[in-house]
Amino acid sequence: MAFTNQSQRDAAATLWGIHVSKASATLPAGTTQDIFTVAGGRVLVRALIGEVTVEVGAGTTPDLQVQMDPTTGTTTDIATDVVIASDEVGTLYYVEGDGTALIPISSGYAQAAAGQGFILPIGTVQIVTSETTAGATKWDIWFLALDDGASVVSA
Repeated sequence: MAFTNQSQRDAAATLWGIHVSKASATLPAGTTQDIFTVAGGRVLVRALIGEVTVEVGAGTTPDLQVQMDPTTGTTTDIATDVVIASDEVGTLYYVEGDGTALIPISSGYAQAAAGQGFILPIGTVQIVTSETTAGATKWDIWFLALDDGASVVSA
């Protein structure tokens, strides 16, 4: 059943927060790629999930990690690297936000966020790969603004 009722959409937004999508993009070639920009203040991230949209190449051992590059301060890992070699279309990447490894789920199943989320400052959320490889991902984030005027947009 599709969500066509306004009250259903409002209820989902209250529980998960505001949803922003990053369209599918080719994986960066051994460098960083901006996926979301946080502006205007801090946000509480309720969920951050990636999905493989074009199969990842085998490569040597391509790794993927997620990091926060704040406007002020030092770049920090949100999720440390995990090998993504040959990940198939539909593989999901779940970010816990505690700096531990990115969680790949190749069965197309992902457990909903168990924690309360994590806080991001003003800056840029990025993905990083360890080498050049074929493949593409799309990303989705759900957040709540902690400061008046705080927002997240696709980078």
